[in-house]
Amino acid sequence: MRTQEALNQRAVELAEQSRVTSALAAESLRAQWLTAPNGVHVIEKKRSS
Repeated sequence: MRTQEALNQRAVELAEQSRVTSALAAESLRAQWLTAPNGVHVIEKKRSS
């Protein structure tokens, strides 16, 4: 019984860690997008001209 409780606790910790990592990744991508929001369009324009 105690082992199952430990496994459940570990699962909760891993889920929280995963959630935090996902939030940090999303924040980082958002920061990159705000820094250079038109990067893709600039590349497309260079190719066509």
